[in-house]
Amino acid sequence: MSVPLLKKFCRVQSSIVVSSQNMPHSTQYFSRIALVSGVALIGLCAVLAACFFIPTRPPEQESKHSQTTATGTTPSDTVCIYVAEYLYHTGLILPVRSRVQDWSNEIDCLNASEYAEFGWGDSTYFMAGTVNAGMAVNALFASNASVMGVIGLDAPPFYTQPAQIQRLCLSVSDYAACVTYVRSCFLWEHSRTRRIKQGFWGNRSAFYAAHPASVGRYSLLNNCNVWSARCLQQSGVAMPLWAGIPQVLQWHVQRRNQ
Repeated sequence: MSVPLLKKFCRVQSSIVVSSQNMPHSTQYFSRIALVSGVALIGLCAVLAACFFIPTRPPEQESKHSQTTATGTTPSDTVCIYVAEYLYHTGLILPVRSRVQDWSNEIDCLNASEYAEFGWGDSTYFMAGTVNAGMAVNALFASNASVMGVIGLDAPPFYTQPAQIQRLCLSVSDYAACVTYVRSCFLWEHSRTRRIKQGFWGNRSAFYAAHPASVGRYSLLNNCNVWSARCLQQSGVAMPLWAGIPQVLQWHVQRRNQ
């Protein structure tokens, strides 16, 4: 074997040795990356599970009021409301007139309605007839203002046709607490809500100015579903740490009804 050919052979052998020495280190590096990523993923899932499913108050501290009597009728000392879900949005449907509150005296689109659906959302997205991805991203991460949406309804089944709806019967005192919070979310002028524009359901619906101190700034972490959960929490219903997804909110309502 010639000298040049021998030198080339030695270089090839040396490179093979170096590669074989480095391979275990590379494998170990990627193994560590995979381990850290797995632990982080498990931790994230645990945090989300805690936020979604662990109630903010123990079940024994929940307000307990049966929905119906033995004959299937609603007790006279309760007020029944509904939690309506529309894919990614939730709203609360309350009676317009009850022993606690007459909403028709304060909200002008409810004069001829038996029930009222209340919801909260980003002003641009909520009041837009046609929405797009850009508006949704802006609402979740760069919202400038928010509004309260109100729709007047007849007796169920409701013509807004929610994807899912659950009835929830509250004691008079718990319902009064819910009403107090909902009222605080409106911006008031001379004992009337400040109307912005008519809604999408004719003269029985409208958008009203929201009170920033009560609702906060609309965002991914403080969205319409979180608002609904806050209303229910004021009513003595155990809610999760974060109810930003409609299905999570409905799961807790179903649990309360069991």
